[in-house]
This record gives sequence, C-alpha cells and structure tokens, in this order.
Amino acid sequence: MSSITSRLSGSAGMLLFPLYFMYRKRKKAFLLLIVAFALTVSSCYQHYFKTHTQQKADTDMLQKLQSANKYFIVHFKTGVAGLTNLSIKNNTIEADIVTLGEDHLKYLNPETSRTNRVKKNDKNAALMEVHLYTNEEKKDNGRLSLPLSSVNRVDVYEFDKSATNANHIISTVGVVIASVAVVTLIAVAIACNCPQIYVNNNGQYQFNGGMYSGAVYSSLERTDYMPLGSLQPTDNMLNLKIGNAPNEEQFINSVQLLKVDHPVGSKVMVDRHGNIFSYKDPQLPISVLAGTDDVKEILRQTDQNYYSFNNNQGKKDFSNVILSFKKPANAAKAKLLIHGKNSDWSGYIYKEFNSLFGEGMSQWKKQEDKADPKVMEQWQKDQAMPVMVYVQNGNNWNYADYFAMTGNTASRDLVMELDLSNIKEETINIKLETVYRFWDLDYAAIDFSDNEIQSSSYMDPVKASLADATDEKNNLLLKDRQYCHLTGADAINLQFGPAVVHDKISSTWFLVSSGYYHSLEEYEGKPKLMELMKFKNKGTFNAFSKSKYQHVNDELEKYAVKN
Repeated sequence: MSSITSRLSGSAGMLLFPLYFMYRKRKKAFLLLIVAFALTVSSCYQHYFKTHTQQKADTDMLQKLQSANKYFIVHFKTGVAGLTNLSIKNNTIEADIVTLGEDHLKYLNPETSRTNRVKKNDKNAALMEVHLYTNEEKKDNGRLSLPLSSVNRVDVYEFDKSATNANHIISTVGVVIASVAVVTLIAVAIACNCPQIYVNNNGQYQFNGGMYSGAVYSSLERTDYMPLGSLQPTDNMLNLKIGNAPNEEQFINSVQLLKVDHPVGSKVMVDRHGNIFSYKDPQLPISVLAGTDDVKEILRQTDQNYYSFNNNQGKKDFSNVILSFKKPANAAKAKLLIHGKNSDWSGYIYKEFNSLFGEGMSQWKKQEDKADPKVMEQWQKDQAMPVMVYVQNGNNWNYADYFAMTGNTASRDLVMELDLSNIKEETINIKLETVYRFWDLDYAAIDFSDNEIQSSSYMDPVKASLADATDEKNNLLLKDRQYCHLTGADAINLQFGPAVVHDKISSTWFLVSSGYYHSLEEYEGKPKLMELMKFKNKGTFNAFSKSKYQHVNDELEKYAVKN
C-alpha cells in the first residue's frame, strides 16, 4: 500500500506534515485546527443537482426521458421501487417492479425549492434518475400498471452547473486561505532559522533569507555569501538588518558587503569558498534521473515546483538525482548552478534528532562548541546533510564539493565550479546526493562561458547598532573572537556606503558574514545513548529521516482510518 502522503496531491501533501507536527507538539491546538480545516475542506469542490419538478406527467415527456435512457423510480405511498422494461400505452405506465440498488438509494428525498448536493462519485447514477410520485400502495415485485393521472409529481434530476461552478470558485479561494493559515501557524515551529537577513529597498525592509544554516555550534562557524541582487540605495547608503530567530541566539563574527561589477546581460554568484563567477548562457540538463524517473521538467525554472530528494532506495542509501548535460568540445571547466533550499522536513527531522539528547542537550552543546571544526564538518558530510556533488568519469563517481545548507526559510541561488579536464565523454553526468527529503531542488543548469568580472570590492559597515543604540561595529569589522550577540527579539541595523552606481555596468551585491548560532529549545527525558551512538556511522541520519517519515505516514494512516 502506498503511503498516504504519496497518494495526495502536492499541495495537500505539504499540509499533512505540518498538521502532524502540531498534533505531536500541541494536541489540543491540533484538534481545533484540524476541525476548522476539515469544515473548510468538507464544503469544497461540491457538485449540485436540481429536481426540475413538475406536478403531472404526460406521455410525450416520459417517452423523451425513456429515449434518453433515464432510470425511473416510483415513490408509492408506502415505499419506493425501481422500474424496468417500461412502456407507456393508453396513458398508462407499464413496467416491471424491481428492488432499488444501493447506487439509487442515496438521493430519494431532495429539496425541490433549492439546489441539492451530490457526491462526485454518485453523480452519474443520480443524474440519470427520474422520480414519479403516486398515492398508490406499493405492490410486491411484479408488474406495474399505473395511470398517468395518478402521478402527482415528477422529479427529473439535472446537473446544476451554475451552483457547481460557483462553489468551485469559492472553494479555491477558501482552500488557499485555509492552507495559508495552517502553514503560517506552524511555520515557526518547523523552521530551521539561523540569522534572518532583511534588506531595505525604497524604505521597506524585505526578508531575504537565513545565513550559515547548520552552523549550530562554535566549531561549525563558517562564512556565508548571501546574494542580495541589485540593491536600491537610500541617500547613497545601503541599509540591512540582521534579526535573531525565535528560540535562538546568534553569534555574529564579521559582516561586509561585497560588490561585484560585471557587464550588462551577465549574472554573478559567489561559491561557498568566496570565489566569484559570472554566467550568461546556462544550459538546462538533457535528463534528470531520480531513480528511473526523469524529472527534468521540474527543474527547468525557478517556480517553487521542487524535486524533494524522495526517491526511496535502500534504507541506508542516500537519495540522489543525476543530471546529464551536453559537453562542448575542449571544455575543461564548468559552473554548476542550482536554486533550492532545505525542506520543511529538514527542520523537523533535525529537531527530532536533537530530542534524542533529552535533558543532556545543553551539556552536549558545550562539548560540541569545543570540538575540532574539521571533524564536525566531516560528520555533516558523512551524513550528507549538505548536497554532495559527484562527477562521473568512466565508471567512477568522483567527489567534487558540496553545497552548504541554506535553511528552509527561503530558497537561494548556489554555484560550484567543476573540473572537467579529465572527462572525455560528450555528456557530463553529475550526481547530487543528500539525506532523504532534506532538500528541495527548484532549478539546475550548467554554464560554460568565460568569467566576465570587471571589478569587486568589499565594504565595511559605517554603522552597526542595536535597537537600544549599542554600537556593535567594532565587533563586526574583523573575523576574530569578538562577536555581536543577539538574543530574544534583538536585531542589528547595518548601514553601508556611500554606494556608487554606474550606468553602463551592472552591480550585484552579496552579504558576507561569519558566525554561528545556538538553538535554545529545551528537551526532556534521559539521553538515548544507544541510539545516539549509531550516528557515529556514515548515513545514519539518512536512515533516521526515512524511518521517521514512514512513522509519520503510519500515524496519518491510523488517524485517517480512525476518523
């Protein structure tokens, strides 16, 4: 039996997981929410019919209905029956009386003054029905001889197109509103937050995304290069804000703006190492294999239609997707471009992992803050939390690099340079591999153009202050052990400038920041040491994600059956 989420459409499937999360964490709130949502959905996308009631029957009308293969039902004074082998002679209905089947028992008592609801699966049977009413006594199954003059009402069931269309329009609006409400209520609960970046364009602060996601200990501190696009200066100054995330604390080491000037028509990105690349003619893959399925249509453009690394292979095997591109002759290097983010599931599964530490989480956090950074990075790679990238050469898959975690609050563009000097084939095969359902991939392409970077420059903040006017600029100028510490609702306001704008070149900006963060969420119970010990082994996090996802499906199946 396929899982309940796999049998649902994309939008419904996205709603089920957050509802399950709320069920786990706040059962009373969940019950209220599920009832409200069910009430909304229960009245959605209904079908309707009207009875087209007349007070008498005539031969011409009944013969036309008979020619249309309608199914006749007679309502006697003491019961109902179906009619077969019907004929009309001398103003008398002659027919065999039969017992009604279950498909004709559901709509025997309609409202004649208004439209009536009919289930979609029942529509074909119900709309074939013609109901004749008489005060005659019901006879046992046999032959009917009923004068037309004794028929005092005729209902011809007809599809009510206008009522059905109106309901579908309202339903679409209602489901969207309900869906947004549900997702909004639980978004904070499952978000993998990290420092939140806001950009001031034309006087309005707009959310841009999170930085150095996954740097949850001091030992995982890293530098992130967040694309900001083409910023709009105010009075020649650029204004940004870094906000703390709910139930976290931030340790921001350094902050700069990187400005890259390049020709109009080209675009630029910065990889996780700080290397700047331009691109202008990206090529889409000729195939994108997720197992045996080609999902290249999903990755043709950035439209939030994601491939979610859900090809379920062996229990310990990572989920992957294989991109194939045509390789130009003599191409020695290429730039792999993707657009994506960590999934909502990644935020949930990471919190489930943390819960294994129970009340020992705070002590574990102190220990990991002092761990070897190389060991910590290698553990994340062994668990394939980043997107691991491999290039095929002959029968071998050679590791290239990884795309660092982005968090699940916003998707972003990412770039990686690939060495193709040893690839002799005309097709380049690239494998992206990660934890089951840990990433949402929106777009993938490759670019072989030469770099066209005209200039690049770094800019330090001229102002960096908290809401209470505390000056944090000195803490953010150097990559040292002095941090700007954000807690609660803290946010630091940053100002850079002056921003010089050129007419004949394009400028793209990046926020360059180093730091790490701590989750302040508390957990209960004793640490599950035996289970935690398994995570020393490569791929355990992947198996953990698969088993938890199956558990969610099982719980949803049980809830659906029970209710």
